[in-house]
Amino acid sequence: MLKKYLIRFGLLVLSSVFFVFYPALGSTKDSPLPVLNTKAKNIAVFKNGLGFFMREGTVRLNEGWAVTEYVPNSSLGSLWITSLDKDSILEEVVGFKEDVQRSFEAISIEELLGSNIGSKVKITYGDKIIEGTIKSVPEAREYEKGEGGRTDYARNVYDTRLQPKLAAIVIVDTGDGELVLNKSNILKVEFPKGFSASYLTKEKAKRIRFKVAGPKKEAKIGLSYLQKGMSWVPSYLINIEESKKARITMKATLINDAEDLENVDFFFVVGYPNFLYADVLSPMALEESLTQFLQVLRREGRQEDAGPQIPGWVHGSPRAR
Repeated sequence: MLKKYLIRFGLLVLSSVFFVFYPALGSTKDSPLPVLNTKAKNIAVFKNGLGFFMREGTVRLNEGWAVTEYVPNSSLGSLWITSLDKDSILEEVVGFKEDVQRSFEAISIEELLGSNIGSKVKITYGDKIIEGTIKSVPEAREYEKGEGGRTDYARNVYDTRLQPKLAAIVIVDTGDGELVLNKSNILKVEFPKGFSASYLTKEKAKRIRFKVAGPKKEAKIGLSYLQKGMSWVPSYLINIEESKKARITMKATLINDAEDLENVDFFFVVGYPNFLYADVLSPMALEESLTQFLQVLRREGRQEDAGPQIPGWVHGSPRAR
């Protein structure tokens, strides 16, 4: 069953491979895109801590476009997105990060002040009481950017100039002027008219948007990838009650640190395969800078003194059977 599924999936991937690797990077969508929600259907589990996941989902399209908010930490060369509809072709795939706002309960004076900008406040600052309105609570500043807004990858990744600059001040409007306070010297905060305990923060979230060619308004999408965090261990019971016969029973213990799963078909692969780039994350995982990716790629390449390899495919011996 798994073999038939992989062959079918492979043929679908091959039909779109040329489009996947030549995306129109300048393409943007201003309006919110429909979100693809996928569910794991089949997983091939290897003994070396890797699992090959096959997910499926159906999504409505906006002029052929949709987006998935689920971006796995897949191994290099193993992440594939494809249309599972026979009359549709996946035309373009673009990985990106976007700002999303999340709400948390404030757990520090800094977060509490930041949650109540514009509110009246009474601050105990050393031996003084300061009353006014919270005007600004600056956040930590990101590392410096090079020309054109891109990171200057020529710099050393450990350069102190690339480290975030901590924010140490709070600005309060007292009515007579604006007062700049050091956060670390604030002892107590009072809100005469109540306050908000919810702290809003902006985070970078990983996304992958894709375009399906054709006039269809809906598409069935497949997402497959090789990911760490899953393994299995066999154990055997041998019954020798009969003098001339033995009954052997095998049990598979699944170890899952990858993600929550429900109603999934598992396939336990025997042998101990060697995936050459299993420890190298795909660029589409959006977890590393270009410099980090190239460094890891060179390191893994030096560790394997072998001929040309296809990232993500089995190499070495023994192979999975």
